[in-house]
Amino acid sequence: MATTKIRSSSIEDGQVSNADLSATIAVTGGQIADDAVTLAKMAGLARGKIIVGDSSGDPSALTVGASTQVLTSDGTDASWAAAATTAVDFVKIHTLTASDDSDLTFSSTYVTSDYKQVIFTCYDIVPATDTTQFKVQFSDDNGVSYDSSFVGSFFYSYKISTDTHYAASTAYGTYNADHATLAFDLSNVSNHGLGGELRVQNPGGTTNIKTWQFVGSHITHDATPKMYSETLGGYFNNNAAINNVKFLMASGNITSGSIALWGMK
Repeated sequence: MATTKIRSSSIEDGQVSNADLSATIAVTGGQIADDAVTLAKMAGLARGKIIVGDSSGDPSALTVGASTQVLTSDGTDASWAAAATTAVDFVKIHTLTASDDSDLTFSSTYVTSDYKQVIFTCYDIVPATDTTQFKVQFSDDNGVSYDSSFVGSFFYSYKISTDTHYAASTAYGTYNADHATLAFDLSNVSNHGLGGELRVQNPGGTTNIKTWQFVGSHITHDATPKMYSETLGGYFNNNAAINNVKFLMASGNITSGSIALWGMK
């Protein structure tokens, strides 16, 4: 019977020369054990590229996407594209709660260019000193100083019990180079606290002047308590980014109350 197959056991040592070997030996997938091919055995790939299947069903290297692009798919092929935008939404960034503190200050960790508008919501702010004022300061150098380009543009207050209006020409409408008085005659009685919100437009931007508005109300500590409602507005008269916002009293500490910072992306 003719021999059609030669088993390795039939070949003596030293009987096969280099000339007897094929120049190329095909290796089929079935001859490779699972998990036997390491990354070191693969061809090099440029940094940032990834392997995807092409239209022929073969592996191919997808080029590196541009900065901030994300990997997306059209249902057939993968590609790089700009990240999808989402609906405008407000998110809570940080909350500070007073416990006989000299001030409540939001640093550059929280007041950033990530937000086109920020809102500081004040809840039950009570001073240690009776009939004092509640103030805010803006800084563009992380609180080292409070810029003299602060400008207050209008002030309106309404005192319910006497139907008395106070306009910007009165003492209640004054403003200083380094702060705005948001509310006045705050009571140090625990259940008379100030509530309100301060909105600042694009505080972290560097191309536009920053405008801001405050609306709040509280009960005064008088023989006959009165409800005060304040509305105050102004602007920060330069293009520098605001990165520090401080709330404090004109006299004494902040006994209690919270201020939450919200941002609109």
